[in-house]
Amino acid sequence: MDKLDSAPKLGSIMKYVSKDNLKYGEASQKARETDNCVICLGEFEQDDEIAVLNCAEGHIFHPPCLEGWFKTQTAKGEYTCPTCRQEVTIEKTNNV
Repeated sequence: MDKLDSAPKLGSIMKYVSKDNLKYGEASQKARETDNCVICLGEFEQDDEIAVLNCAEGHIFHPPCLEGWFKTQTAKGEYTCPTCRQEVTIEKTNNV
């Protein structure tokens, strides 16, 4: 199996990291302290879907950006927040 195949899939990120269909405009005030996804540097729009990571600060990202970030970390076998580098827990699934 290719190492990239063992990376968390978008469905698992959305299911275990954030509420389903959470929009930027619905996120907590603390989560909305950032205006940009630090991975793609794109500005969040009110209706953008976001993934709220389970790091201490609850950093937010575009879900596809976060999925790509985790694919780059598969070889290490541990996943970190792109912003604070805290190790985070992600459940991997192969059925998504």
